[in-house]
Amino acid sequence: MNRLSLWAQALRVHYFSASLIPVLLGTVIARSAGPVSLFRLCLVLGGVFCYHGGANLVNDLYDAETDGLNQRASLFNGGSQVLPKGLSAVSQMRKAAILCYALGTASALVLALSGGGWGVLLFSLAGFGCGYFYSAPPLRLSATGLGELVVGLAFGPFLVVGTVTALTGTFIPEALLVSLPVGMLITAVILINEIPDYESDRRTGKRTL
Repeated sequence: MNRLSLWAQALRVHYFSASLIPVLLGTVIARSAGPVSLFRLCLVLGGVFCYHGGANLVNDLYDAETDGLNQRASLFNGGSQVLPKGLSAVSQMRKAAILCYALGTASALVLALSGGGWGVLLFSLAGFGCGYFYSAPPLRLSATGLGELVVGLAFGPFLVVGTVTALTGTFIPEALLVSLPVGMLITAVILINEIPDYESDRRTGKRTL
């Protein structure tokens, strides 16, 4: 496997559409309030994809034991399988996660300081917290039955409203309402993926909804 394919698998880029959809929805709402800067939109997409990729890497790091026991792993569940198959060292994945979060945070800072305001940083912090503590201790929300709710908030309200804030510098109330179906959709994706993971989750004490 070449390095590009390896990191595409580790980052789980096939799931980036879950981030793309709410960002585009937020862009449509922002466009209704006025022109949208293509540069700012690229910053939003870049930052969001970096945070999403970082969260996926962190998930692999803390779910390595569970993923290694999973007999029903596929493209859509059981993690990326990069660590259980020995395709990457833990140290490399940890460095990649740090890089993703650093680049995502840099994008958020540029957006905030160039007109997005402090709201951008608040939504970025919320997104970071949801993605990181979904898998990482001490919270490890994915193992407590709260992970599904957190994912719904992150990919629904936080991403849609956060995108609108980053692009316009203001809060548009309609964005919150429009974001709810997206959050529910991604929550449903998480729920259905937990079904083939059930046995390996149970063996490692991971309690999903």
